[in-house]
Amino acid sequence: MSDINVIQKRDEDLDLLRAFSIFWVMIVHCLYWPNILDQGVGISILLIEMPIIFFITGASNIYAKKRSLMNFYKRRLLRVLKPYEVFAIINIILLYITHQDINFTNIIRWILPYGYQYTDIFFLPWHLWFMPVYILLVLILPILLFFYRKNISKYYIVLVQFALILFYFKPELLSNSKLEFYIPTVLFYSFWTAIGFEFKRIRELRRNNNMILPLVFTLLGIGIMYMIYRTNPEISFNMQDNKIPVKLMFSAYSLIAMSVFYILAPGIIFVLKKLKDFKYFNLIINSYNVNGFSIYLFHPFIFLLLFHFYRAELESMNKTISTIIIMVLITNLSPLLGWVLGKLGIR
Repeated sequence: MSDINVIQKRDEDLDLLRAFSIFWVMIVHCLYWPNILDQGVGISILLIEMPIIFFITGASNIYAKKRSLMNFYKRRLLRVLKPYEVFAIINIILLYITHQDINFTNIIRWILPYGYQYTDIFFLPWHLWFMPVYILLVLILPILLFFYRKNISKYYIVLVQFALILFYFKPELLSNSKLEFYIPTVLFYSFWTAIGFEFKRIRELRRNNNMILPLVFTLLGIGIMYMIYRTNPEISFNMQDNKIPVKLMFSAYSLIAMSVFYILAPGIIFVLKKLKDFKYFNLIINSYNVNGFSIYLFHPFIFLLLFHFYRAELESMNKTISTIIIMVLITNLSPLLGWVLGKLGIR
C-alpha cells in the first residue's frame, strides 16, 4: 500500500505488479473467507499476497521524492488513516443499526487502528490485523531507507532471518502475546520491504534470466523448513497456521514462494499489459493500482452484501463453482468500488 502520490516517474512494471498484489489479496480472501473449500495445505501454498505487497511497498520507495522526516510521516500516515477512519465510522454506524454493543470502549477500538476491532458481522474486521503492522512498518521505514542508501540493507536482511530463527528456538524471548505477534510479524514484512528496495536490480537479473537468486532463496527456504521439521515432526505445514502471527515456517515458505513469483512476474506483467488493451480491464487494473488501499479496506462490504443476499445459493451449489462465482464477483466489484471511492477522494 505505497504512497503513489509521491512517485516521481511511473514504472509500468511496478504499477502492474502493485495491481496484481491487491488482486491476489482478493483471490486469497475468496478462498478463505467464505469457508466453502477445504482449507488445507494445498490452498495455503497461495498465501503469498502479503510478502508481495510489502515487496512492492519497498520498491515504490526507491522512486519516492526525498522529504523531511516529519513530512514523510505526515503523508504516509494520512495516506493510511484517512480511508481507515471512513471505514471505521461506517462500521460504527453498522454496529448501531444492527443493535450491537457500541459502548465507548468498542468505539475507541474501531477509531484507533491497533487491531482489536470487534463486531459480530462477518468479514468486516477480518483483515484489520494489517493496520497496526503497516503503521509500525511506516514508522521504521526511514531506518530501512537509511540502511539501503548506506548499502547495508543486506546485513539487515540476513539479521532478520537469524532473529526469526532465534525466536523459534527461544520463544521465551517474546514474553507476552503482543510481542509474540508484533516483533516477528513486523520484522518479517520489513524483510520483504528491504528486498523491495532492490527492485530495479532484481528486475535486471530476471530480464537476463539469472536464476541464482531464486535458487539460493529456494534452497534456504527448504533448508529452514527441514530444520523445523527435524526439531518438531508434528509441525503444521498449513501456511494459514503459520501466517498470523508470522512463524519461522511461513518465513521459510515465503522464500520459496517469492522465488516462484520472481520466475512468473514477467508473465504476469505481460498478461496484464495485454488486458489493458481492453477498456474495461484497463479500468479494473488501474483501480487495483491507484485505489489499492481503499480496495483492501472496503472489499469486505462486497462480501457482506453478496452473502447477505445469496448465502444459501452459494453454499448449496458445487464448492468449486461457488468459489469461482465468488472470485469473479469480488475481483470485479471490489475495484469498481475502489474506483467510486477514489472519485470521492478516499484512497
